Parts: sequence; structure tokens; C-alpha cells
Amino acid sequence: MGCYQKLVERLTADRPVMGIRARGLEPGEDMSAQSLEGLAADYCRQIQTVQSEGSYTLWGWSLGGAIAFEVARILHAEGHEIASLGLIDSYTPAELDAMEGEAGGVGSRTPLQKGIPARPVRHPRRAVAR
Repeated sequence: MGCYQKLVERLTADRPVMGIRARGLEPGEDMSAQSLEGLAADYCRQIQTVQSEGSYTLWGWSLGGAIAFEVARILHAEGHEIASLGLIDSYTPAELDAMEGEAGGVGSRTPLQKGIPARPVRHPRRAVAR
């Protein structure tokens, strides 16, 4: 979690912090999840082995932001509370689909208007989607 060290140091001690590393980065690791939704489902399983019930605070950086958004959507659909969702230098899956469409690609995800809305809240030092 080297690049997140300063952020982790600033978090309060009353909320546990869990970092998830993408699978398949090391030789021999399973990389069966081939889609954003598959990665998010795998991350949900990993998160729930540590904390089976919400409330969840989720953050993701870059592609991790899109994955965190999808994790939040899945957990919310399962009835869990999402306390906050932070996207750092990222896009929501719906925004990624729109960009793919503009570039002539075909989006593979359904609209995320159901579930968690992507409504950015601007703070002086950060942007947070709730």
C-alpha cells in the first residue's frame, strides 16, 4: 500500500483499512475475472471475508475507482449500507461506457442509474462521489 501510505496515516483509527491488490500480477495467480464486474464481484468476496456486513467506506484510484464504484453498486444491491464512495482520479463505469461509445467501442455494462447515483461532491482538496 506504499502509494496510499499518507492517506492511511490520516485516517482515523476507528475505521479499519483494507487494501485489495489485483489478482494475476504475480506468476501463477488466478486471473479468471476478465471484466470490471468480475473483478468487483471478486473484491466483494474478499471484503466480506474481513467484514461481512456494511456500513462500507470504499475508495479507489484510477481504474480502482471504477471497480470501487461497481463494488459499491453490488453491495448496495445486496442490502448493505455504503457510508461513502471516493473516486480518486477516476471515472464511474457509466462514464467509461460513454467514452467507449464515443470512440466506437461497445459498452458491456448496464446503466448504473439503478442503485448508487454518481453525484460528485466537491471538497477543497478532494472530490468524492456519494
